[in-house]
Amino acid sequence: MRRVEKMHLAALKIQLNAIVIQCLICTILLIRPFLTDPDDELILELASASASSYIVTHNRDDFRDAGRFGVGVLTPGEFLRVL
Repeated sequence: MRRVEKMHLAALKIQLNAIVIQCLICTILLIRPFLTDPDDELILELASASASSYIVTHNRDDFRDAGRFGVGVLTPGEFLRVL
C-alpha cells in the first residue's frame, strides 16, 4: 500500500470513528430522561453503552424499565445466585 493510500485510509478511519461517536451520543440523548430518579440516568446509560447484562442495586424500583435497553436489574443477592 502506498503512502497516499495509507493517508486516505487513516482519514476514513477518523471519519468513521466520528460517526460512531455521534451515534452513541444520539442513543444516549434518546434514553434521557427515562428514569424516575434523574441521578440514576447515568447508571442506565453506562450499563446500556457498555452492553452490561445487569445493574446490581437494592433500589430496583428506580430501574424497573431498564429491560427496554437490554439491561437486567438484580439485587446483590440475586446476582450472587446468578454467579
